[in-house]
Amino acid sequence: QTPYQSPSSAPRVLPFEDANFDTSPELQQFGAEYLKLSKEHSDLVNFGAKYKDFDEAGKEFYLDKMREITKHWHEVLGKARRLGLKPADAYVAFSEEYLSNSRLS
Repeated sequence: QTPYQSPSSAPRVLPFEDANFDTSPELQQFGAEYLKLSKEHSDLVNFGAKYKDFDEAGKEFYLDKMREITKHWHEVLGKARRLGLKPADAYVAFSEEYLSNSRLS
């Protein structure tokens, strides 16, 4: 375990399910944005698995992309709140446990 990793007994899950986006055209549009961001994030995390092999420019590029994804997540989750969507209980439990174990909350 490193300072950047924290064990969690809660399963890692996404905040929303496809069914959350079925009730209106606005939620369907949001769902498409959310799913696109989820895939981009997953792809970036997979790409970062070789971070230790990146040169300095590659590491800066990766970190810049991760900052962009983080900013976009804040925007998307804010939009979800404005649309009345609440994250799944399992996502909240995982997030709270992770932050607590990481001493970030």
